[in-house]
Amino acid sequence: MKKTILTVAFAASALFASAQGIKSMSPGYAVDNFKTTTEVSDAVDNNLGIFFYKDSINTAIPTDSLKVGDVRTIKGTGTYSQKTVRLGNGSLDFTYSQPYNKFINTGFQVGKGKSIDIATNPKFKIEIASSSNEDIYFKINLKDAMGNILDSKGSSAKKSGDWYKDEFGFILGSTGASLSSNASPVLTSAITISNSAGKATITFNFGGGYRANYGTGKADSTSFDFTKVSEVQLTPLSNKQNDKDGSYDRFSLKAATFAISYVGLGDFVTSINEDATISNSNEVVSVYDMMGKFVATGKLNELGLEAGKLYVVKSGNKSRKIVMN
Repeated sequence: MKKTILTVAFAASALFASAQGIKSMSPGYAVDNFKTTTEVSDAVDNNLGIFFYKDSINTAIPTDSLKVGDVRTIKGTGTYSQKTVRLGNGSLDFTYSQPYNKFINTGFQVGKGKSIDIATNPKFKIEIASSSNEDIYFKINLKDAMGNILDSKGSSAKKSGDWYKDEFGFILGSTGASLSSNASPVLTSAITISNSAGKATITFNFGGGYRANYGTGKADSTSFDFTKVSEVQLTPLSNKQNDKDGSYDRFSLKAATFAISYVGLGDFVTSINEDATISNSNEVVSVYDMMGKFVATGKLNELGLEAGKLYVVKSGNKSRKIVMN
């Protein structure tokens, strides 16, 4: 019996499955659009997935110690807290407090002792919206299985005092996102931002990036391993800095609210698209199973794909999920 393509009217569960997933081997990816109440995990290895940091409520931060000659007066204790809500409605909602000049991050891991290979596409994409009454600065970095951090972009690190100009990050306001005013020219090609109806979509290209040693100002571009990425770290900070005493410390961020509606790491274009229809069954495509294993290339209606099974199909620069009947 000739197999046909089931269109967008197929079961909602299959549609949701098409919008999230994780694959560790090259080309690896991690994708979540928060349309389920449970976090993404691999069907075979439940320890591999997209696991956001757990909530931490009202954790006290010790008072900073003052150094000899330090005249700064805005010091003292503070509280860090993170509260997240995942209702399966397409967003992960955050309430986040950051103490004065602290850099406590949130983000997600791909599992304890786990990593994914994004060397062929070292990118991270996020869709995010803010409902806070102040701008939030987000610092973004990757972490590999050896603990190396990749957080900057350029051919060499800035000298001490200027490293922040190459830092991966963006400013999020109630109407969308923008690049930091301190961003170096090299970041304009590494970070792309689009805004629509208050929601921002930001893509980071970490290829050619480096880990800046803030103490020495030297670049460390060889230690990071894109084949073993274990974590994406997001550090929400106040966009206001203490320039009155010349320290430029970050002010505290109190109960900032924002929502993430999509995260994609690595080869995410292969695994996220809710347009589940293909109008031309004679289209030449490459077909993969849900674990990312190559199945076949050719005209879709001639490949003899298994009825009732979900596939990833690629054609040109577009990837979609289909189920055969």
